[in-house]
Amino acid sequence: MKIKKLILNILRSVGFEIKKYNIKNSSDFRLSRFFEIKKIDCLIDVGANSRQYAEKVRNIGYKNQIVSFEPLKSIFLDLKKKSKNDENWEVFNYGLGDLEEKKT
Repeated sequence: MKIKKLILNILRSVGFEIKKYNIKNSSDFRLSRFFEIKKIDCLIDVGANSRQYAEKVRNIGYKNQIVSFEPLKSIFLDLKKKSKNDENWEVFNYGLGDLEEKKT
């Protein structure tokens, strides 16, 4: 047991913590299970920013369609590059909202 404690202390000293994985409390598991139970086959990612949500759902196993909207041109271009190797991910340079307007 002393080795286990030593390893945990070393990891904590560099900013890591190891905890026992509890599947019941895992938000990733719950989200993945929700997609499965509800038979979600398309996600609409509004305000996609630089792909955080799309990457998260891909990392938990979601393989279906993602449609992302990002209004800021520079962020959209980066998003477009990152999505190009994923055939089930489309990105659009639009903002979505309740008003029809153009802004610069």
